[in-house]
Amino acid sequence: MASPGTCWVRSSSWPSSARCWPGPRLGTPRAALSTTTVFLVRHGSVVGAETRRFIGHLDVPISPLGEDQAAALAARLRTVAFDAIYCSDLQRTRRTAEILAAPHHLAPISDPALREFAMGRW
Repeated sequence: MASPGTCWVRSSSWPSSARCWPGPRLGTPRAALSTTTVFLVRHGSVVGAETRRFIGHLDVPISPLGEDQAAALAARLRTVAFDAIYCSDLQRTRRTAEILAAPHHLAPISDPALREFAMGRW
């Protein structure tokens, strides 16, 4: 859960003094709000995926197949204008985000708050 004051939306079209948009103020007319499109992407296939085991928070890398999957998606999304790319701090999500961000000349922003739920020991 994001702490108060956390900003998840950034845009290169805003003045540099407006580092982030915290959200609409109460009473803002609906017509004054702009639309933000969010793409949710799962990381590429990981090393050991053939065992079909639940990985959770284990920090495993993406496999060569996962690299190919991310590159194929990056090619499909190359014409989409992204303002930012966010990922969790796990290496599989960081690497997938790096591949997706490369055509856009962006550096992915990693945050442990974007990890999936921890399911505990099984």
